[in-house]
Amino acid sequence: MLKKIKTFFKRILLIFQLPILRIAQFYGIKTRRLGTHDRVIISGNNRIFVHGDNDVILKGDLDIPESVYFNTRSGNIYIGKDTIFGEDVKLLTGKHLNIEEAKAQGVSFGHVPTKGRDIVIGDNCWITSGAIIIGNVKIGDFSVVAAGAVVTKDVPSRTIVAGVPAKVIKKL
Repeated sequence: MLKKIKTFFKRILLIFQLPILRIAQFYGIKTRRLGTHDRVIISGNNRIFVHGDNDVILKGDLDIPESVYFNTRSGNIYIGKDTIFGEDVKLLTGKHLNIEEAKAQGVSFGHVPTKGRDIVIGDNCWITSGAIIIGNVKIGDFSVVAAGAVVTKDVPSRTIVAGVPAKVIKKL
């Protein structure tokens, strides 16, 4: 029953979304259009935009910039306490399978899994501006992801990673 009520209100919001966005833009309010799989959660003083049906689990009250993008199409995102985010960070669980994965699972190349590609970020991490984290990865406690880095593999605790793809450049 609760799911039906949520679906009903989502549809109502989608119907009235365009006029509301136009009024907001007229008054100089920055807006972002939400799709059917999008939702907003509150963290600290900011709104977090989440795309996908899986969960974002925050350990503690984190102050995450509104420009951080959470894609939960293919898994959950777990963020440890006292983790800091820069602007324009992207956490992406959703991705198409590669050829070998698609053949092994007997699905088409364009298939996007709905689970199993979780992103886990430990406590006291610093994810700097422009970083992209692609699931399925774990980032250990007290680690730093440098600006513009693309993380595709696990990051050990107490390390700094940088580059595309991200590589360990220093142990802390």
